Amino acid sequence: MTGTITIGILNDSADRGGPMGLDDGGPGDLAGWIEREARSLIEAGRLCGSVAIVHAYALGLPGGTADALEAAYRRLAETPVDLVIGPFVGDNARVAAPLAEALRLPTLICTDEDRARGRHVFQLQTGNPAQEAALIAGHLRTLECRAPLVVHDATPFGERLARQFAGQGALHGFAPSAIAALDERPEPAALDTVVAAATAPHSAPSCDALVYLGQGHPARALAARLRSAGFTGPCLTNCASAAAITLDAAACEGWFHVATVSVRNPVLARALETHAAALQDAPSIALGHDVARLVGEAMARAVGPGRSGLRLGLEQVTWLDAAHGDPGTKLGFGVYERAALHGPYLVMRQWRGAQSVDVG
Repeated sequence: MTGTITIGILNDSADRGGPMGLDDGGPGDLAGWIEREARSLIEAGRLCGSVAIVHAYALGLPGGTADALEAAYRRLAETPVDLVIGPFVGDNARVAAPLAEALRLPTLICTDEDRARGRHVFQLQTGNPAQEAALIAGHLRTLECRAPLVVHDATPFGERLARQFAGQGALHGFAPSAIAALDERPEPAALDTVVAAATAPHSAPSCDALVYLGQGHPARALAARLRSAGFTGPCLTNCASAAAITLDAAACEGWFHVATVSVRNPVLARALETHAAALQDAPSIALGHDVARLVGEAMARAVGPGRSGLRLGLEQVTWLDAAHGDPGTKLGFGVYERAALHGPYLVMRQWRGAQSVDVG
């Protein structure tokens, strides 16, 4: 494709640059990743045009508003851009999705919200509620746990995860010993009630594990109380929760968590080495690598200029090696396929010594 392709990056967790690390020159600087990929394609003779990158910022949900997110998205559309990368928060992806369809603007969301996909909305998954629930249920079965206490956020997201887990539990032949919902900042009495349910000596069935499902905010306080009460069963949590807990992983020492990165993946290992990045930067490195590969291939394969050309280009991207997931995880879309990651992109990890390590 010739001419200039304009890419918009929508940072939906800030009203100015920096907090998400999408444009700060660090491991997660998406503009840098895309520019390097474009240069490589130009040198290989696969891309004849130039690439321009513009940024937009919004304090979207949950801390801000849907109106702020919509305004930032429209600013990119009016620039005009040929492709939007973002939002990166599931609630904001659902706000942006109808705009993408109305404006016929191809948009690559990087969230766990699969319900936002559409003709013009492509997804690089950062998780998936149904698949995460299946992985957690399967790991409980491996651990020979049959009666987990299920604790979830008192939010639509937490409730959705809990429903998915209940279905997977039935498939594996077990049921929760109890189910509890916690607010984002639960009162001590609510935490004590959960701990009592986990440690009750004569409950039927007796709790043999704890599964926390949500955004991770109450998890550290809950973990501390469980330790004080002498609870020794395994604790497991989902991707979004783990991302929050990672800021203070020592608080949840020993917990298992779902992740989208594995150091066993040679693509990720090479990217970490190339960029001299620390292991804790693996999620940012994987995101930058995979976004750049998807966008770069879409630009190289675009059959024409503008938005429709980029949408068709994305549909032709297939079977690229991904930095996310276990070895063998692939990237690609299709005429009716809008999820980028295929194969074992969700992995189980555990916090040991305040570090996240692969399990198995």
